[in-house]
Amino acid sequence: MAETIGITADAAGGSIRASILGERSRNRSEPITANVTDQAVSWAADDEGQPLRGRTVQLVFELDRATLYSISGVERVAVEHAESFSQHASGWGLGDGGGHQPAGGDPGGFLNVSRQGESGAFVTCTREVAGGVFVGDLPQRFHGWGAQVSFSIRSSRPTRHMQLEIFGDAVGQWFYESLEPPGTAWTRRQIRFRFDWTDTEAMAAGWRAAPLAGPWRQTVRNVEKLVVLVSSDSTATTFDLDEFRVATDLEAEASEVCGEGGSSETPRHSP
Repeated sequence: MAETIGITADAAGGSIRASILGERSRNRSEPITANVTDQAVSWAADDEGQPLRGRTVQLVFELDRATLYSISGVERVAVEHAESFSQHASGWGLGDGGGHQPAGGDPGGFLNVSRQGESGAFVTCTREVAGGVFVGDLPQRFHGWGAQVSFSIRSSRPTRHMQLEIFGDAVGQWFYESLEPPGTAWTRRQIRFRFDWTDTEAMAAGWRAAPLAGPWRQTVRNVEKLVVLVSSDSTATTFDLDEFRVATDLEAEASEVCGEGGSSETPRHSP
């Protein structure tokens, strides 16, 4: 970021204050109480902290009867957490069968997931995985307006259905089932979603709520686990998973329509 932060806002009759988390001398700015264009933020205390230029910080804006249109001198940075399964399964739940494979992934090691029965095979990421970096309060963990979940997947057997499930603190879950089932080649899947969706907006974007699921906004703030589920027409289902990532969706900030979202897929290489 630059040394000076500027804001464009309508604050006449109200106020806007800025703060930088973790900065004792910049814990609250002088209020801006007028309609301004690229107005420099002034700090209430003498600056005894580190120079701002080039640093990554977390900004917080407090608005009172005001509208903030833009911020200059800063660049959005995505928060990303990833698991490549290079060495082990890293605590992921593999259902009834499967395990870590040290080579042949996309690239390196990967997870093989298998299960007998007609309900399909699934892999589970809980709070015990990687210190819980993939779950919890997603808006707080990844900041911004939304997140994207992506992973590489393939199956050596024909499959008919795949979905991503988000379990909150309620018994039920929200699930996105508009995903192309995996084929024999490694293929990248990506699912985007916004934190501020209403239930209606989440459903318009392709998500569905199980009967006992909580509201969408409550769910994404209290995520207990993520589940990738694949099913087939046979009595045994198997698939491989690699390069699982959850990251801030910077494109969601540029979106003016809360209902935008969806998934994408990118073919990779054959096994």
